[in-house]
Amino acid sequence: MGLSQGVQAHQANFYLDLVKKVGLELRELLASVDRLIPLFPSNTHRQVEMAHKVLSKDMSDLVNSMKLAQKYNNTTVEADYRKGMLSSAHILAMDAKNLLDVIDTIRQNYPKVDQLIVRGRSAAPAGSPRTRSSNSTSSGSVSGSSSAASSLEKHRESMSPLSSTRGSPAMSPLHRQNLGSVS
Repeated sequence: MGLSQGVQAHQANFYLDLVKKVGLELRELLASVDRLIPLFPSNTHRQVEMAHKVLSKDMSDLVNSMKLAQKYNNTTVEADYRKGMLSSAHILAMDAKNLLDVIDTIRQNYPKVDQLIVRGRSAAPAGSPRTRSSNSTSSGSVSGSSSAASSLEKHRESMSPLSSTRGSPAMSPLHRQNLGSVS
């Protein structure tokens, strides 16, 4: 919500902090899901992993949209890039909700899993081979969001309010598309 308000208020100097906060919250969500996966029946792991992977790509898209919005800040195409950033954030939010829906569906379909979660148990039996493979697969998503967070840090270091490099007022793909439909 804070990201949306910051973007709509044209606060380009805060975009990085807003996106970083989203990335950290996403990392916490993915880590929580990683702790729950060992409790789920093995036939549900793939469904959770697929929803998990989509979120890492969405975070990367948000970071790229933020960079473009900052690059074209105070240009004639600024609004288009802000819309793109808001669109990326919306997609990320919808896919995060999808992951939560997948978890809820598993909890509804497998009452024993729900009981384990409610009791606060978060460890699978030590000899569970599926636990090891699911952790290695799903940790890739966390590292994907971690790399997005690392990219944010690098971007922060390269962006200084005093040495802001304004991009050329080139047309955004969205702007070109709108002009193309007019002619």
